[in-house]
Amino acid sequence: MKLLPADAKSAQIAAELLLNGEVIAFPTETVYGIGCLAGSINGMEQMRAIKGRDAAKPFQVLIPSVASASAYAVVSEQAHKIMAKFFPGPLTLVLPDGQGGTTGVRMPKSDWLLSVMKITRKAIVATSANLSGEPPAVCADDVKKALGKNQKVRLIVDGGKCEVAVSSTVAAVEKNGEIKILRQGVISKEELESV
Repeated sequence: MKLLPADAKSAQIAAELLLNGEVIAFPTETVYGIGCLAGSINGMEQMRAIKGRDAAKPFQVLIPSVASASAYAVVSEQAHKIMAKFFPGPLTLVLPDGQGGTTGVRMPKSDWLLSVMKITRKAIVATSANLSGEPPAVCADDVKKALGKNQKVRLIVDGGKCEVAVSSTVAAVEKNGEIKILRQGVISKEELESV
């Protein structure tokens, strides 16, 4: 496992690892995450093994732009307005996936991570860089303590302490237009409803 600073060189290395189906750990403005490229079956299996999580609990999709959300979810006019206001930022929006399920999408406020997605031209399937049930990691040292011995994590990128240091608000837009908070973060239900 490598530990590298969040710069242009590590973005290129991270992109190559992701394109090869590997899992990396990285900073966002909320907490550190682990992720693989969207569509990577090997990466998804490794992430579940790292987290000790079964297939029933979903991961979120980190997207490079508001426009790219429609590749992973059905985006209503209301959802688009919310994303236009709060993306990039500490909000995961749970939307219908068009197949009877849902997908959580988020555009992180991280130039480094957005540059990686620009290189790979794909979204990143992600979850927090900690073991299930443990507190989220807000710095690279937290990631090392939680996952440093796990050989499935090929790279930890050190971007310093997370700016927000609280997991993102997770909100669902219901069919009737109501907004339901599934996990409270720094963005409130009232802020979302004001849009």
